[in-house]
Amino acid sequence: WRYETPQQVQFVEKLSDVVIGQLPNFWKLWISYVNGSLFSETGEKSGQVEKSKKNARQRQNDFKKMIEEVTHRLVKLVRGALLPSTLTELELRLYGGWESKTELTGPWLTQVIHTVRIIFEALVALEIPNDLLQVIQDLLLELRHHCLLVTLHHTAEDIKRLAEKEDWVVDNEGITSLPAQFEQCMVQMLQSLKEPMETKPGEVNILQLDQAQDQVSELCVDIMRVFVNCLEQLSAKTNGDIDTSHISLDLASPDLFSGIQEDFCATPVRRSEFSQSETTFLNLTQSTSVSHYRIANVSVHAVKELDESLFDAYIERKSDPIVGSLEPGIYAGYFDWRDCSTPT
Repeated sequence: WRYETPQQVQFVEKLSDVVIGQLPNFWKLWISYVNGSLFSETGEKSGQVEKSKKNARQRQNDFKKMIEEVTHRLVKLVRGALLPSTLTELELRLYGGWESKTELTGPWLTQVIHTVRIIFEALVALEIPNDLLQVIQDLLLELRHHCLLVTLHHTAEDIKRLAEKEDWVVDNEGITSLPAQFEQCMVQMLQSLKEPMETKPGEVNILQLDQAQDQVSELCVDIMRVFVNCLEQLSAKTNGDIDTSHISLDLASPDLFSGIQEDFCATPVRRSEFSQSETTFLNLTQSTSVSHYRIANVSVHAVKELDESLFDAYIERKSDPIVGSLEPGIYAGYFDWRDCSTPT
């Protein structure tokens, strides 16, 4: 990692060390106590062993409550650090105190999910009853859901900044790197979500939950709209708005756009860019499993609308000089079509 591990992540890892380092030993000790093997090893008489085993069985509920208290406290401590909104006010006073910390990004949340999964798998291996571990499963589900939403939000923010990175350097097909950068952002997002979205044994597939499906679908559509807005913002730029200080000499040369004197100098480049964006949208929606038809339809429709409006504006700009040169000739000498003879 490029930066120091956030305190919330360190906290969860320390909790993991404590739980995995101590709870299995207590559980094994209890099992030995219940089945009598502990007393056999100490050389207890058979009558005393049976009496101790009976006493242990009578206290099973007490030990179960202790295990339950450990798992519940573990979950609340993690919630206090990462999901404070899921706790009551009283619980926040006991387990909160992280308000001043920065919200974790998707990669750090993924690391937390990985750590909590290790805890869960270690406890499952001890054959602890599932009802005692259900709270950890619930926590994992909410962490995965939270990671998904946070990653989508951050991706949208990254895509908003793509307009600032446009350098107008075109390839052989007349397309800049912007659509490829957008697709790269989306591919990186999908790759980062691979582990959190993976459904481990005993876990629920998040994308099968109605609420999560609706949220993810809406956020994906928002991401596509953000990129369309980015394209629209760039399409409205004039020569004076485009920073050519970082562009190669050939591209910044006045001769490059000598045939186009209007402000809308880069329109052909932009239209090629938008056409490529349509393909990009289709490629990405095929890589997702959440309402991809809606995402594809909304996204491609938005791109086509922008492409059409840009093309209309381009035609108008290009035709203005032609109309301007014809108009003086048409009205010179007060020419009137009604004065012309009827064709024979």
